[in-house]
Amino acid sequence: MENDYRKLFDKKKQELMRNFFLDLSQKGSIKDYKRGEIIEFVPKKFCIVVEGNVQKSFYSNDGGEKILYLLAPGEVFGEINYFGNGDEVFYVTNIEDSKVSFLDYEFLDKYLNDNPKAHKYFMHSVVRKYRIIRYQMTNMAFSTATEKLADTIFRIYIQDGIEKSGERIIGSTLTHQRLADLIGCSRVTVTNEINQLKAEGIIESRGKKIIITDLKKLDEKRGKI
Repeated sequence: MENDYRKLFDKKKQELMRNFFLDLSQKGSIKDYKRGEIIEFVPKKFCIVVEGNVQKSFYSNDGGEKILYLLAPGEVFGEINYFGNGDEVFYVTNIEDSKVSFLDYEFLDKYLNDNPKAHKYFMHSVVRKYRIIRYQMTNMAFSTATEKLADTIFRIYIQDGIEKSGERIIGSTLTHQRLADLIGCSRVTVTNEINQLKAEGIIESRGKKIIITDLKKLDEKRGKI
């Protein structure tokens, strides 16, 4: 793929952003959530994931789901409402037990006025999400099922993957249904494609985690868009 996710989602810059928001989270009200619990939309609140993982989605009238993005500790939601002067309702579900910090808009107004350099982290978050949604849309419009799945796994690894004992581990929990809701394919299609990637020695599963065993081959599967 022509887009180099390693540059677009620079690990060091992402880590700086996450650390900034984790520090800021201590200024808010932190609430615990159980896996599968929905975080109710609260007007005039900016939210920071402190622990666990959550997903932001939208739904069709018949109950179909499209996941916009997955959020790890140090990532945020509600910033577009804050800067966009609106109360767009969002749906956020906990992938696992999580902690979320809520900050009032009045606090943010004063904090950003006193710390203008902090704006760059908020802008980083907005641009990062724009890129995630952009590449999802591009894949849905132009890529095969194999290319969509390979690109999504590759991108999520670059965004929040872990290298441990020589293994490349996806940080987020990616069930077959979650992947289907991310790439816009059926669960059956995702299962078939994952089995093919496993058969080719490109990925393997351990519990609910995906381990990339051949990053170069996975990159080649992404196609050219």
